[in-house]
Amino acid sequence: MSVLLTTRSSLARADELGLQIAPSHLVRSDAYPHGSGLGFLLSVTRPEPEAHGTLQLASTDLAVPPRLNLGLLDDPKDMHKMTEAIALGRELADTAPMRSLGLNEIAPGPAVTTDTDVAAYLRAHVKPYPHLCATAPIGCDADAHAVVDYRGRVRGVSGLRVVDASILPDVPSVATNLTVIMVAELIADQFTRDPAV
Repeated sequence: MSVLLTTRSSLARADELGLQIAPSHLVRSDAYPHGSGLGFLLSVTRPEPEAHGTLQLASTDLAVPPRLNLGLLDDPKDMHKMTEAIALGRELADTAPMRSLGLNEIAPGPAVTTDTDVAAYLRAHVKPYPHLCATAPIGCDADAHAVVDYRGRVRGVSGLRVVDASILPDVPSVATNLTVIMVAELIADQFTRDPAV
């Protein structure tokens, strides 16, 4: 059984659930002193819209990878949200059922208490969600940024459809697999009913 807690940060808009806490399967067993333990995956699922990264060519040699800076936590509001996520994770760990398991905090660790220390920890350890999408968005004819229409047809290329995470018009606040399945089933249903369209 998997549990996912989605909640609002103090900076959230009225319709936004931007913090998630989930049991993490991404922690290596050797990271725990006893070979096993419980990890929380803390995340800000809706970063500030003003937050941007950069991609720069490092060389004209195609074998040299580009320099990629995702700009994670560059926006002070995103740092504030992640700081709140750590506080919430600690609050959950301090509940009676969790304390009864005899767990001890490993990271960031009980000595990391001030906002400055938490921020330094986050800057050193935060990683992106590997759910890249919305790079070739779906949209109506009037949308200059839309690469495909609502049936997945690539604009300007006859007979080609794209139905994957790239066509999502925005990055969802959840893992993308169920969202992509829903979009694919909708487009497949439309195609099955009328392949010529």
